[in-house]
Amino acid sequence: MTRSVRVTIAGRDYILRGEDEEKILRSAREVDGQWQQLQAHVSEHSTTTMAILVALNLADQYHELRTQSDVDTRYVRDSIERMLSYIEACLAAPGVSGQRPDIAL
Repeated sequence: MTRSVRVTIAGRDYILRGEDEEKILRSAREVDGQWQQLQAHVSEHSTTTMAILVALNLADQYHELRTQSDVDTRYVRDSIERMLSYIEACLAAPGVSGQRPDIAL
């Protein structure tokens, strides 16, 4: 069910609509926090310029997290493939029964 949520970003109130109120509030807090940080370090700029700088900062954070997620995913996949190869080699070793044990994952 779509809900209306009142948030404050950069000192202005907005009514946003969405399914997940907590997600909307969390996102609004993040944008407002970015705005406040930027405003503390940057001399006066127009609202449009500030909004673009906040968007660029958030996009940069997103891309860094996405890159790290891709690296982590490759690491896990490679680790699992090495473990599987090791297990298969152990099962194929002389003297090991050809019957594979039942393993629940």
